[in-house]
Amino acid sequence: MGGALALYSGLSSPPQLGGIIGLSCWLPMHKSFPYGGTVQQPPVLQCHGEADPLVHYSFGLMTSALLKSHLPKYTFKSYPNLQHSSSEPELEDVKKFITEVLPPIQS
Repeated sequence: MGGALALYSGLSSPPQLGGIIGLSCWLPMHKSFPYGGTVQQPPVLQCHGEADPLVHYSFGLMTSALLKSHLPKYTFKSYPNLQHSSSEPELEDVKKFITEVLPPIQS
């Protein structure tokens, strides 16, 4: 539920976030989601294992199709044989995303 909550709340609530990461998730209430001017548009990374038995890959793909059509900075990554878990390649993609979207810390 963490990824679903991150997507929904991060895209529909102020303030603007630096980025959103959703792992093995879907967008809740996608049919009534407020697409258009009221939706925040931070960069989004959505990752999903192709063998996920809890949140089926098809839900990840459905969310990907919806968000791709509404968000200019959206990325979907999939991982063969990954179940409802994480992997080194997925974590490397998350690390790369964070490095790219967040500004460096000023000392």
